[in-house]
Amino acid sequence: MANFLTTVTFERTTGLAKDRVENTFAWVASDLATLRAMTDPAIVAFYNTVMGAHTLAEFISPTISRTAMISKINYYDVTTHLNGSPHGSPVATVPFTLGATDGSGALPSEVAVVMSFHGDFGVLPEVGAVDAAIPTEEEAIDAGAPAVHTGRDKPRARKRGRVYVGPLTLNATNLANDPIPSNNLIARLQAGGASFLALATAPWQVWSRRDAQMVTVTGGFIDNALDTQRRRGNSPTNRFAF
Repeated sequence: MANFLTTVTFERTTGLAKDRVENTFAWVASDLATLRAMTDPAIVAFYNTVMGAHTLAEFISPTISRTAMISKINYYDVTTHLNGSPHGSPVATVPFTLGATDGSGALPSEVAVVMSFHGDFGVLPEVGAVDAAIPTEEEAIDAGAPAVHTGRDKPRARKRGRVYVGPLTLNATNLANDPIPSNNLIARLQAGGASFLALATAPWQVWSRRDAQMVTVTGGFIDNALDTQRRRGNSPTNRFAF
């Protein structure tokens, strides 16, 4: 079996590369052709097909371009790179057109809803043994921290994944009082996650780079709280003194 990563890339209406938005998913399949036969239509449907009463594209901000065929699905073969080593160029690219937004307007670009997913935890503990070789985050290394550090392993965390869906429209939230994701958006993401779970010949995976393995997704959830993806936020263009 081969292991694949897909990145779904959306262009912003600014046209700037730094403003692109990506969602990533991992899969296992016998070969690329078998994978694409399942996931090419499934990924496009995840965003564009009505499931229940809505498409997911409806809830995605108008700051994301709907230009024809500008969105892309890139496939990478990571079979020999499961430890996270550089996996090179895409082995296939599939352009598609993101469906229409709902016309309600845009929330701040950093606002998102998280779709969380996980594999079978079995008897793994949430917090494990002390480990003297935990990889340090790249930002901390850049600031002078060592490449590894001591701490406790979190075995279950290695079987979890998440996708930040956004930026979002106003209708993606219940704006009364303290805003939360709308019931319609939550229901649509539940249906989208279930559609990926149904891909029998190309099962959806959690990619654990720490364990250098793929783990089949067995379920997931959407919290009724908004999340923040700070790197999607707009940079200021002016400053107002007082």
